[in-house]
Amino acid sequence: MKISLLFLISAFVLAASWAVHAQQSKKHHFYDQLRDRDIQFKLWFPAAGQPSPLVVISHGSEGEYSNHYWLINHLVVNGYAVLGLNHPNNTTRNRTPEGVVKAWERPLDITRLLDHVLANNDWSKKLIQITLPQLAFHRAVIPC
Repeated sequence: MKISLLFLISAFVLAASWAVHAQQSKKHHFYDQLRDRDIQFKLWFPAAGQPSPLVVISHGSEGEYSNHYWLINHLVVNGYAVLGLNHPNNTTRNRTPEGVVKAWERPLDITRLLDHVLANNDWSKKLIQITLPQLAFHRAVIPC
């Protein structure tokens, strides 16, 4: 009984902590006119308010960044800014057969969105501009 109660309290505290950090961002959209693609994304920044290194999270095929809130929260709590994006036509709620097959579109989604974020002074001043790590959860594309 004591273990069950302790587990429930721990789970509640962890969930509350996770929710606080996950709500620090609002949804944004970047419309890539060159490719006619609307890229949905969120940016999270650590509460400390000082410039932070940026980690880019790209979801797996037919996933979305919200599948990785556990990781996003861990990174933000530990001082990283996080950019999570949803690849058009290849998410849980928005998928087409063509979008799932066109895996080569995904790296350019990241590049174009990153250019957009870094061009925004309100966001870029909060970032340490270094070589950016990227976490990508998708199948490998092997060149022919």
